[in-house]
Amino acid sequence: MSKSFATATMQARSTGIRRLVLWSVAIVVSWQIILPGVARLSPVKQHLEFLDEKQIDPSAMFYTDLEMVDRLLQVDGAVESKRE
Repeated sequence: MSKSFATATMQARSTGIRRLVLWSVAIVVSWQIILPGVARLSPVKQHLEFLDEKQIDPSAMFYTDLEMVDRLLQVDGAVESKRE
């Protein structure tokens, strides 16, 4: 290997590591600071309280997971038989 190739490889690796660290820090800051701050905003807080009152698990909020959806679909005639 020539010195210039080795130097270029080391510089590329160093740049890659810096980018990895930068993105990791950005993700941690977003997850630990920005998202909790957004959760404290009034509209978001009200929505979270509504979900708690209705005992809806936000992590399972697929339309097929909500009991109300079956009733709505039956009213629209989209579902002919009830789910068990």
